[in-house]
Amino acid sequence: MASSSGKETAGGGCIALFVLLIVVALIVMGVISLAALIDPFDWMPTVHRIWEDCAGDCALAHRFPGFWWHAVANLLYAALTVTISGVFLVAVRDVRGKRVARFDSAADAAAFSGAHDQCVGAGAALGAVALLPILVAIL
Repeated sequence: MASSSGKETAGGGCIALFVLLIVVALIVMGVISLAALIDPFDWMPTVHRIWEDCAGDCALAHRFPGFWWHAVANLLYAALTVTISGVFLVAVRDVRGKRVARFDSAADAAAFSGAHDQCVGAGAALGAVALLPILVAIL
């Protein structure tokens, strides 16, 4: 297509589509590598083994049976752990904030008790999540 200056312009749509494809591929590579790095259950191959040269059928699911299920489980475990850790940190902050005023009134004591219970519950959940890889290894 000729532009107003009389020069031919290249199709920007193909370049944008190619760049988008490269960006999506880099994101998928990053997610695969992150799942292999986290690997709390020791199910997946190392990052080096995943990205090493191969001959023949190089599909990850064929080279490493169960690869995608294990990658999803690792990423879900990581997301759950980060979420529970965030809840625990917020609960600790609330306990520390309500600790000083806990002897001022009955309402403040009840608020501190509630914050303390939330902190203990979040800590217990975080401990359970931390024990999950050990239980999987034993079973």
